[in-house]
Amino acid sequence: MSQIRRSTRGHRARGFALLEVVFALVIVGVLVRYATIKWTNPVLLTLAMQAQGAAELVRRAQAEAMVRGQRMGASVTTAGADGVLTLMACPGGTCTAEASFAAQQGASLTGAAVYFNSRGTPVDSAGAALAATSTFTLAATEGATTITRVLSVDALSGRVSVAP
Repeated sequence: MSQIRRSTRGHRARGFALLEVVFALVIVGVLVRYATIKWTNPVLLTLAMQAQGAAELVRRAQAEAMVRGQRMGASVTTAGADGVLTLMACPGGTCTAEASFAAQQGASLTGAAVYFNSRGTPVDSAGAALAATSTFTLAATEGATTITRVLSVDALSGRVSVAP
């Protein structure tokens, strides 16, 4: 009996146990995930939030128009990378900037101006009802991947929405 014990004690198992391999794979997976997040361009992660920020500025212009009883607008004052969307008050035909939203981290901003009358209805610069939906586009490119978010103002209802 003691010889049998001695022979099993002297024999060492070679290789790794299944549990050791599983733990190693989990650790490698966590490290790969962390590295992937670090290598991702931050603008791709924040573009949806930036689009919502621009939408809030347009909604603010609409709400201010109804509260003040005067025409308000939102216009892209600086187009392209790190573009600027500006909230404008237009009491007598001349518009003055009151607030702005700036795209960040190289996000591109394009679009035309949209105005709201005292009822919150979208109108053009002359005060006539819009014939079509007005849009603003935020876009970001990372290598071959381009992500866009389109902010639209419905011509009939004035609903402001963001779509991928």
